[in-house]
Amino acid sequence: MAFIINKKLHKKIDTLQELMYDSVGSFYITDAHHYFLTGNKTQLDWLKLTNTSSLIGKNLTETPWGAHARQYINNNNTVIAHHKAFSFLEYGEMDNKIIVGMSEKQPFYHDNELVGVMGFSIPLSLNTLFSSKTLHSESLFIDIKRQEKLLVSSKRRPSLFLILQGYSTREVAAKLGLSKRTIEHHLEIIKADNLYHSLREILIQVKVL
Repeated sequence: MAFIINKKLHKKIDTLQELMYDSVGSFYITDAHHYFLTGNKTQLDWLKLTNTSSLIGKNLTETPWGAHARQYINNNNTVIAHHKAFSFLEYGEMDNKIIVGMSEKQPFYHDNELVGVMGFSIPLSLNTLFSSKTLHSESLFIDIKRQEKLLVSSKRRPSLFLILQGYSTREVAAKLGLSKRTIEHHLEIIKADNLYHSLREILIQVKVL
């Protein structure tokens, strides 16, 4: 259920929206239950919405980026739980292309009451990003040339991750307790599924976020 907005809070949100509407980057406010209270033009463009009215009241899971909502919700919950600002690397998709942004999020208060989260996100060039040194369930394998995420099964993710860290197939096999042939088979399937001609293409073009 969305946060109940009184007249005074409505005016405050409208003022912020007017100030930030044409700003570079995505500006948004969500309540503590992750429903949008407002957003600027960039936010609307990213979500393929035509006006602010079509955004307000939508949950993060109900937007075109709903498939990635878990990361946004987890990050918002971190801000809410700690009552302080945080920076996050977040991603979404537009026209089948991956967009990665640096998001600055802070608690949004009204009359000393925590309403939700106010955020501002700036898109980053994929070429400027460094690969993550750790693999977790939310890790994303991105082809920075194609601007696409790779199709990689959970079983094959550790193999690809370690290869991208610079380990040989023999070293990866030893680390994962698998045979060298199994690792090579994993890589062959990843190449086929993502239309790569060689492992070298993957090593040059793919980063882990």
